[in-house]
Amino acid sequence: PEMLLRLTGFTRPMNYLGVPSLSMPCGFSGSGLPVAFQLVGRPFAEATLYTLGGAYQHQTDWHTRSPE
Repeated sequence: PEMLLRLTGFTRPMNYLGVPSLSMPCGFSGSGLPVAFQLVGRPFAEATLYTLGGAYQHQTDWHTRSPE
């Protein structure tokens, strides 16, 4: 349960609020773990998040990288 709380701590509030969110990879920590950012939209704005996420993914290659 404690690990689950830590893993879902940033997504749970969006689920409670009923707003869409999208997590995107954006790099690696100093210890090599993947990190991401989260976009949060207005209710029923999933299409906007998909557009923004797609544009970000098109301009970066983080989604193709793996930890070393």
